[in-house]
Amino acid sequence: MNPLIKLEKYLSIIVISIKASSAYKIKLFFYALTGITQFISYQYLWSSLYNDGREYNGFTGETILTYFVVSFLIQSIIPRWIAMEIGWGVKRGEIINVFLKPIGFRKYYLLYAFGDVIFTLIFMGLPIMLIAFLSASLVPCGNILLFMFSLILSYGIAFNLFYLVGLISFVTTNIWGIFLTFDLVNLFLSGALLPLQFMPRWLVMVIKILPFRYIVDFPISVWLT
Repeated sequence: MNPLIKLEKYLSIIVISIKASSAYKIKLFFYALTGITQFISYQYLWSSLYNDGREYNGFTGETILTYFVVSFLIQSIIPRWIAMEIGWGVKRGEIINVFLKPIGFRKYYLLYAFGDVIFTLIFMGLPIMLIAFLSASLVPCGNILLFMFSLILSYGIAFNLFYLVGLISFVTTNIWGIFLTFDLVNLFLSGALLPLQFMPRWLVMVIKILPFRYIVDFPISVWLT
């Protein structure tokens, strides 16, 4: 197949995903509002805990704030909702349309997830970064190229994990509860909710043999190094 035709086909899937994500304006508003409100709450909480200028568990007020700014940025590019897209497709019977497309099932959802991530990054990730840079002093990225590589790794691991969760919908009637549980586990074990340095040593040892830490904790450690 002509590379240009293939590229056009891939871009069309991404555009379909972006249009689907932006179809509901009220959803767009609350999605952005929820993310920004959550970030401001985190910023206020951790700034209060580190307001004496001291260092705790290897973090200063500046580095802990940078940690959560980058954490929210990473979370905005994690394709978690691809699990539910597959689940909804199976439940509605629309999944058959994906099988009939001249593209692999997994590749289709990889591209579809990328479109949703672009939408989320624009309306949640970038506003949070802007608010953070305007309101606080952040630690600059130590190695931007290595950080970009770590983001690609993060995206790949997250996509495959949530894709596998989505496939469970082929053997059960509803994966909403499974998705929420897995997403919570991912947020905790990846270091999105709390830095691994604040966790018990035995738990950190367990987390290090699991893939979750490479989704959030590893890219942040690259940024702060």
